[in-house]
Amino acid sequence: DNNSKWIANVTKILKTSFGPKSTLKMIVDKNGNLILSHNGNSIIREINSDHPFLKIFLELSINQEDEYGDGTKEVLLLTSEIITNCQVLLKKKIPTWKIINCLNELFNNSIYLLNYEL
Repeated sequence: DNNSKWIANVTKILKTSFGPKSTLKMIVDKNGNLILSHNGNSIIREINSDHPFLKIFLELSINQEDEYGDGTKEVLLLTSEIITNCQVLLKKKIPTWKIINCLNELFNNSIYLLNYEL
């Protein structure tokens, strides 16, 4: 569907700007200026779309950048993987409430591990 394709395309763009063999993204901004960037926030900010997931991704990347100054690609890639996997579960007719409960448990376990195990 449209959501899956949008997420897959954005994920592909972000993945190729990640890691030791990453490539800079050439972006033309709204004013026609050419930008070369690895930064997830810069990349996602310049995508010209009114897709609902873009608003979510923009908010995530802005919050990540404002709070920590780095890690926007990681947050966006993790989010896209979670959404993609949730879509698979929904296609298998797993009830939404079960998926949400599992995501909440994952979140709580992650926070516990970060606070007490590291």
